Parts: sequence; C-alpha cells; structure tokens
Amino acid sequence: MIIANQQIDSARNGHIVRVATDSGELVILSAELYDRIARVISDDPREAYQSILSAWDAAGSAEDATVYQDLA
Repeated sequence: MIIANQQIDSARNGHIVRVATDSGELVILSAELYDRIARVISDDPREAYQSILSAWDAAGSAEDATVYQDLA
C-alpha cells in the first residue's frame, strides 16, 4: 500500500482519509483526532458526557441541553 503525500497532508489537517487495501478499507487520521474520538467512545459514559453535551449544545437548542441534563 502506498499513501500519497496529499493523503498524509489531509490527515494532518484533521480529515479522515480512507485507504483501500487488498484486505479491506482502512482509515488514516491524526493522533489528535484519534485521541478526541477515543475519549468520546470510552467505556465510561461519564467521560463522554461533556463532549456529547457540548456537541448537542452546538447543534441543538438550549431546551435540548436541559432535557439531556435532566436525563443524566
């Protein structure tokens, strides 16, 4: 498998790059992005709470955030 410099640059800039191999498809992403994703999908949902709430606040209404907090 050969990864082009353009693909590496794209991953460095925060994009997820899909690469096809003989055995399937892989993704390449920066370590920073991987760490952020890993925190969100950790086994302990309490660790993901703030990230989920922040994303919800950014995409939803204040009422959505209040309902979510009431459920937690």
